[in-house]
Amino acid sequence: AAFRGTICSVAAADHAVRLINCEENPRVLETRHLRSAFEASLVGIIRSLHEKDFEILTDLIFHRLGWQRVGELGGSQADTDLVLVQPATGQRGLVQIKSSATQDVVEDYGARFSESNDALPFLVCHSPVATLRPPAARNDMIIWNGEDLARKVSEAGLVDWLLGHAA
Repeated sequence: AAFRGTICSVAAADHAVRLINCEENPRVLETRHLRSAFEASLVGIIRSLHEKDFEILTDLIFHRLGWQRVGELGGSQADTDLVLVQPATGQRGLVQIKSSATQDVVEDYGARFSESNDALPFLVCHSPVATLRPPAARNDMIIWNGEDLARKVSEAGLVDWLLGHAA
C-alpha cells in the first residue's frame, strides 16, 4: 500500500463508471432515438409508393436479407407475390404483399398457405387496418407492418432507393 506505483488513474473514468453501473453511452442513446425517429419518418414514404414499387421494395429487402426469388414478382401467381428460397438453409418462403389488410385477409392467406407446410409464409402490409396476428392455420406466418418495413429498409441499406422512388 505504501508503494506509490500501485496507484493509477483511469483515462476514461466516465466510461469505466458507465460500465460498472451498466449504463449506456449517452451518444448511443441519442443515436438510437434519432434512428427510431428516422425509421418512423420512412413509414409514410413507404405508404406513398406505387403498388409496383412497393412490390419491388419488398423483393429488394428479401434479396438483401439473403433470400433469392424463384419466379416472377407479383403478376398472375396464385396466392403469392414472391416465391423465395434461402440458399444457406434451403428454406422456401411464400410472400403475399398487400398495401392494406385486415385480420380476415390474414386468416384467408393462412388457409391458402396451409397446404405449403414446407414453406415459411410472410404477409407484408404497410398499412394494416388493425394489429395483425398470425392465423391459426399458419401460426408460423411472419407479418411485417409499416414500422417493420421501415426498419428493414434501414437495415438493408435501401433508404436511397426508397427516397428515389417515393411518389
